[in-house]
This record gives sequence, C-alpha cells and structure tokens, in this order.
Amino acid sequence: MKRCFAIFCLGLFITLPKTTFGQTSKILENINLNKPKDSILSKALIQSIENFYNAAQKPNVENNYVLPSDKMGAYLLLDELQGIEKSGRFKNNNFYKPYITSLVPIDSMTFLVKLQNVGVHEQVPVISSSFEFLAHKSQDTFLFSSTLKRNTVIWKKMQKQNTTIYFKEKINKKEIDKYLNLVALFDKKLENKPKATEIYLCSDYVEAQKLIGVDYKIIYNGQKYGTLSAYDKNQLIICSGNGSSEYLSFDPHDLWHDRLSLKKPRNQVNKPVDEGCSYLYGGSWGISWRDIFVKFKTKVCKDKSIDWLSEYGKFANFGDTEETHLMAEYVINALIVQKIEQEKGFVGVWELLDSVIR
Repeated sequence: MKRCFAIFCLGLFITLPKTTFGQTSKILENINLNKPKDSILSKALIQSIENFYNAAQKPNVENNYVLPSDKMGAYLLLDELQGIEKSGRFKNNNFYKPYITSLVPIDSMTFLVKLQNVGVHEQVPVISSSFEFLAHKSQDTFLFSSTLKRNTVIWKKMQKQNTTIYFKEKINKKEIDKYLNLVALFDKKLENKPKATEIYLCSDYVEAQKLIGVDYKIIYNGQKYGTLSAYDKNQLIICSGNGSSEYLSFDPHDLWHDRLSLKKPRNQVNKPVDEGCSYLYGGSWGISWRDIFVKFKTKVCKDKSIDWLSEYGKFANFGDTEETHLMAEYVINALIVQKIEQEKGFVGVWELLDSVIR
C-alpha cells in the first residue's frame, strides 16, 4: 500500500498556463443587413453588439453589457462565444470573422440579433458558428440576454429546495430525486455552499444549444448528447441535453467532477485523486464502484505476478470494451481514497485533492 500511495501522490500534476485574451475585433455587417432607420439608434446598436462580443472574450463577470435579469442565461451564451474566432485547422486565432446577419425588431426597445462567424479558405466560405441573442435598449446603449427565457416561456417548472427545474410536459420526480440526493451528498463532502440552481430538461444537445441561441457551432457538428452549464458565485444554470426531457440523465462519475469544479477548477486539483474519488463515489460508465471492484479482483488481481510499481501509469484497460474502459490505476487510487476517508474523514482526502504542484 505504501508503494501505491507514493505513486498516487506523485501522479499527474498540472502547471496552469497564464490566460491571455485575443485582440479586439471589428463587427462586420452583412451587405443586405436591414438596420433601424434611426441612424443614432442604429449606430448605438451596432457599437453595443461589438462591445458585447469583444467583452465575451474576457471572464463573464467583466462583461458590462449583460442584461442583469438574465445574467446566468447570458453566461451560457458567453461561454460559447469565447475563442470563437480561433481555427486550429488553419492555425489562425482570428480566422472566423464576426458578421451581423440580421437585426429583427421585437418591439421598440428590443432587437433579435443574428451573428455568424465566417472564414474564407481558398475562396470558399467556412462557417464556424451561428448565434442569436436579444439586445435591450438601456438609455444610450444596449444590454444583451440569451434567448433562453424567450424560448421556454410556456415551459412548466418544479421547485425543490434551492433548485428550479424547467420541463416541457412531464417530469419523472423519482429520477430527479436521485440526482438531487447525490448532489447533496457530494456537496456535503466538498462543503460546497448552496447555489440557486436552474435546470432545463431538453430532449437532446441540439435543443439545449438552440434554447440559449446557438444555432450552429462547428465543434458540436453531429453531436447528439451533451450538457451546457455556467455558474457564478451563488448561482448555477444547467441545460441538459442528454436524451431525456423528463429527467436529468446523468453519470454519477461525471457528477462528482461537476460538483468538484464548483469548489475548485479541476485543472487545479490532483487528477489521480480526483479520478479515485469519482470511481469510489460514482463508479464509471454506469458501472457501480462495487461492480468495478469485483471485476478488478477477478480480471486483474488474480495475476499475483503483477509488479504494481512498474505497471502503474500504463493505463491498461480491464473493462469489457474500449468505450467502457476501466483503469487499474483509478481503482488503486479509489482504494487509497477510501482508506484515508475511513481514517481521517474527507478532510484527509481533500488534502490530497488540493496537493498540486504549481
């Protein structure tokens, strides 16, 4: 056990890079763009869109063009706008230029803005994204919100403790309770402060994206399932597109990672400890920790000749398939976490989770 512990603690440490933000971009206008006839209003609207777009490349809390009443919905959209001009394929951080394609007046104070990011390669246009969001007149400028509230105005809702769940027709309360109970368990371990939480149950990832105003994004091309989330100091918002509009389809393994990230960014914690915790508390690929451990004992530990010191770090898969892979290293880590928690409580586990060389 001591040899495994040494490997475990010396595992994967991460040095954090310094964050830099791109240069200010000029918002371009589609040649056929119909703008407000009032030239002063039109100029203020275009300039505000440009300011909002450029501020999206900075931390969300620094964006002064967000409509306060839709802060969390806007944060979901801002996360999708960050780094949107960058192309890895063409090795250019400003390849995809922003174009306003449509300005639709909803009323005298509100516009629906449509914006695309387009690049040109060998005279062929390449679209990376297509967004829509709302611009709200505020004195001599505009503030912006996502389309989330507009798109879910007829949805039903259920309130439980500090969580509000939005759904279209029916909701499976039993499955929702499973999720909330596990959230409560993880948050208790991590001593996470309660957050006012909004959850939107979408049929799939396409619907989740459309709710917040993402019509298309190249990195999500062909992706059916996924979840969008954003959080602030005391608030959390989730658009779940994992295949059910009646309950929150979730993996306990991933939920552990999600709740840990509310305590501290995952790139600032010890990854081997984190993975050990996620195996122990949430299993993996829908397989419980108990079943993983049984499989580990029957498929791996039966070989008494294994030298764990030399084998640790090779990440050989003992799962049934490559897709549902299971790693012996994470099982060992989980056993160490389990022993430490039994002897010292979770405070001992947290000491290891927080043991990252910076």
